[in-house]
Amino acid sequence: MIKSISEKLKHFVDTLRQNSKYLFFFCLLLMIPAFFINLGLIDFFLHSDESTRTLVALEMYLSHDFITPTINGLVYMNKPPLYNWILVLFANIGGGFNEFVLRLPATLSLFALGLTIYLFVKKEYGKRFALINALMIVTCGRVLFWESFFTVIDFTFSAAVYAGIMFIYFFYKRDNYRLMFIVSYAFAAIAFMLKGLPAVVFQGITLVVLLGYEKKIKKLFTVDHLIGIIIFLFITGCYYSLYLINNPESNIFSVILDESTKRTVLQNDIFHTIKAILDFPVEMFYHYLPWTILIIFLFRKGFWTTVNKEPFLKFNLLVFLANLLVYWTSPDVYPKYILMLMPMLFTVCWYFTRLDLEQRDIKANLLERGVLILMVVFSIGPFIFPFIRDIHYIGHYYLKASFLFGVTLVLLYLFIKCRNQRIILTMAFLLLIRIAFDWFIWPIRYDKYINLKEETIKVAKITKDKDLYIYNGTKVDRSTSFYLTREKGQIIRFKGNHFTSDDFCIVDMKSMQELQKSHVKFKKLFDFETLPEGYSLHLIGFAP
Repeated sequence: MIKSISEKLKHFVDTLRQNSKYLFFFCLLLMIPAFFINLGLIDFFLHSDESTRTLVALEMYLSHDFITPTINGLVYMNKPPLYNWILVLFANIGGGFNEFVLRLPATLSLFALGLTIYLFVKKEYGKRFALINALMIVTCGRVLFWESFFTVIDFTFSAAVYAGIMFIYFFYKRDNYRLMFIVSYAFAAIAFMLKGLPAVVFQGITLVVLLGYEKKIKKLFTVDHLIGIIIFLFITGCYYSLYLINNPESNIFSVILDESTKRTVLQNDIFHTIKAILDFPVEMFYHYLPWTILIIFLFRKGFWTTVNKEPFLKFNLLVFLANLLVYWTSPDVYPKYILMLMPMLFTVCWYFTRLDLEQRDIKANLLERGVLILMVVFSIGPFIFPFIRDIHYIGHYYLKASFLFGVTLVLLYLFIKCRNQRIILTMAFLLLIRIAFDWFIWPIRYDKYINLKEETIKVAKITKDKDLYIYNGTKVDRSTSFYLTREKGQIIRFKGNHFTSDDFCIVDMKSMQELQKSHVKFKKLFDFETLPEGYSLHLIGFAP
């Protein structure tokens, strides 16, 4: 019997060693619990971008005005409205403006980005290469342990930008310049409607780089290029024409320009810029670990010779470097801003890494031993965790810990036996770490802000169906505004005078003192907190 089990195990290992599709399927299967466990657990106070996106979408839904985005009833045009429309659509389909439903578009956009990478890279280097390339962006640190928890535009924006860039190469390779311009500018328009001018920058730099090094820059001055520009202007112009009809006094274009340049060298002093330039490589390397480690495989003899022989490799590298330069020289840049560029870097890195893995290079051996050590440490980690902090808030803790221990042992065994599949097993291991993070670490953050949400909901219940306002000049976090707006089903607007006895108002200490000086009769009904932490607000009612 033992011999039979041993033979079956050997056959199983041999199958996995020869065919990676089962391990890829396992990775894709792990992505479901990894990205959906506790997705809706944390409220919107943790990430400021979430409260902005969701509040704009909610006010659009309540006002039935999908042309003019607002926050607390005031026009908010820092970002075009496409992502807000997507959020409203998901809220309608998914049953309301709750945390899980509003985070689904970002999660699904991440999967769409991975699929887009796979489809384009597969045409050049085959399925296995493409799947690894796609999973690198999904399992890098910045995505896996931060951005994918939130309602952010960046995954949707990155998918649109990356697709547009790849279509430029796809149609250029086939000498179809008309479709190259039409399709890429259509994706640039979609990206613009998500995040504004950065979409134009990516489009312009990519076209100039490709046509420049191919010595076909004259193609920029053709009817085909003009058609592409017209399509871009038509898609974006349709919306902004409607917006200007509704808001003829708007300075919308200066707002778009300011929003797109405020983090660049144009609006920062020279010393801040120099510091940012020096910090940038370290910061980006850290956030996109572990796959940025593969950059070490680029330092090799014959690197540029190989790149020049591989058109797709050359395109990815030069487009990555040219677009990266814009962000490298811009202070106050967040790692998510270059998310759409990282798949191109990973394409180049993986191309050279696999050569050294096949040759059993010393760098590859050291990295693999590092992963092996991490697996051993991780397998026992969940059993040590209860000695470090209280785990009462985690249901079925030891059952979850045992599951992680068992799966890690299987991965550890396969990692030792299947040397040629270690890159995929590493990705599965990273997804397993994310599941552990979902179960054990993420709930810790739940307690940090839940009182802010609960107190905000109490304010909504106290005011019932009466009108609620924010006193002019009072600083209220957008998460507070979102939960008030959602619970009351009304837009919470700013107001400075002419209150009635049926009105309620939110004030801070400074605003309350102003009301006292103006001899307005009011009664303080409830004190609660908002962000920043420790900043108190007061709910007041007015005397007849």
